[in-house]
Amino acid sequence: MGELLPGKIWRESQFYTVNGARRTGMCNENAIAMVESWATQSYVWTGTIYERMARDKQLLNANGASDIAQQHARLVADGFQTETHPYAGNNWPDALAWLHNHLDAGHGIVLMVANGAALVDSIGGGKDYSGAKPLAFHSFTPLGHHPGGFSQHAQRDLPAGVWCADGDNSAVGNVLQFYPDTVLAAAIPAPPMDEDSWPGDSCGPVRIVCMVRR
Repeated sequence: MGELLPGKIWRESQFYTVNGARRTGMCNENAIAMVESWATQSYVWTGTIYERMARDKQLLNANGASDIAQQHARLVADGFQTETHPYAGNNWPDALAWLHNHLDAGHGIVLMVANGAALVDSIGGGKDYSGAKPLAFHSFTPLGHHPGGFSQHAQRDLPAGVWCADGDNSAVGNVLQFYPDTVLAAAIPAPPMDEDSWPGDSCGPVRIVCMVRR
């Protein structure tokens, strides 16, 4: 397998007007839409996922926030085989190995990290939008693993890392972001996603990852 998952890949912004209102919290719906687009090889709009989740009461608020249980329920309802990674303490020692192994096996990923401010694209230099304070919890879609060295996709040398579709990144258009393993390692470590860390979250202490088999 090459450094990108086979087939066409879609990347779009997470910021849309849905049902007449500007939604700024749709990173989860955006990540699901991008992984479903790849898995079905047919474009799925972020707003469509928002409307499905709102219909099925899978949102924490009207702006689009959702937890991993709700994301997982959406993927299952849409017919995908999934795997979630259980929470295992404030650090996840095998996080990068887990990501690499699933990407190398041809699986799409929906990944939520706790330190989104650490995400800086090595290709365009773009950062994720943080607003008035540093970005914390954020979801995006890893869609390829590069082991390091010359990248056929980028046509240049790159460190070991992961190709991602990140709708919050400042890059414009259908372009992927490249996050080196060192950047992902800085973004992934997180405290438990539980009632104390995100009021209203009903998922309990689980790691914020869904893997999708095509």
